[in-house]
Amino acid sequence: MRFFCFILAIFISGCSGVAEKVKKIEEPRLVILTEGIVGGISSPIVLQEMIFYQDALGKCEVWTRKLKEAPFQYSYYVSDYSLSQFEQLLSKLDGVKNLPLENPVGGEDIYELDTSLGVFSDQWQWMNQAPSGCIHMQSKTIPTSRQKEKFQEAVQKVQAELKTLNFKEIDQQSYEKIARETLKIRDNYRIKSDKNMTWLFKDSPDLAIITTRQVIDLGYPILRVTHDSDDGGWQFLCGTSNETDDARVISLEEILKRDETLAELHDLPLGWVAWRKTSNSPWQRQKR
Repeated sequence: MRFFCFILAIFISGCSGVAEKVKKIEEPRLVILTEGIVGGISSPIVLQEMIFYQDALGKCEVWTRKLKEAPFQYSYYVSDYSLSQFEQLLSKLDGVKNLPLENPVGGEDIYELDTSLGVFSDQWQWMNQAPSGCIHMQSKTIPTSRQKEKFQEAVQKVQAELKTLNFKEIDQQSYEKIARETLKIRDNYRIKSDKNMTWLFKDSPDLAIITTRQVIDLGYPILRVTHDSDDGGWQFLCGTSNETDDARVISLEEILKRDETLAELHDLPLGWVAWRKTSNSPWQRQKR
């Protein structure tokens, strides 16, 4: 099986030499796209890797390596890039931040595209992963069909960006120096993201909530949510079963990882109910 990999990294830092229309920022920004992320007995083979990079002086370039016919032998290239292209790409990918991630991290390719997309900006961070070896773990988080479509659309936007570039050949050492720097930036953002995760609910992430077997085991969408007035409890239901045997208890944090659109209901008052026709429909609310 051939594994395809593109890696894009966007590093933008504010500096006095940058045009005024580009927002000055205190931290670098990074975007990563990888096709070919699921391993087996051996690790995935990288077919192509691309790094979009802006240095501290505002200079933008795109660095890439392409796999030759011989295993692990690469050709290395560089291309010019502009500040406006950086900003436009980040804007195109803004919707990714609302998509769910696999749980545990790297346990399963939940979007089923053998593809990883990561965005690490000064405003938000997001990255899906998959097992790179023979140990696979079933994810507790399952995206809806529409969420899978949105992920695929984001990937296609990045792929389209790659086709607009012209490259010239460079040496391996020049490429690897840039690759190491941008990977450090990515790892720093991941650590920062874990420490500064935004939590909108007044209730603790560890609060036990009620859902259904169909949601947990079969990936049914959550279409009805109640916030009980008597004990303040939450119920996240699919609407397909009222059987006691189908009830399941997990944490509030875990249910939000399965469907981040549920965060829209963080301010649902006690004694109210919210519902929607499909996972893509807007939430409706009323007092019970």
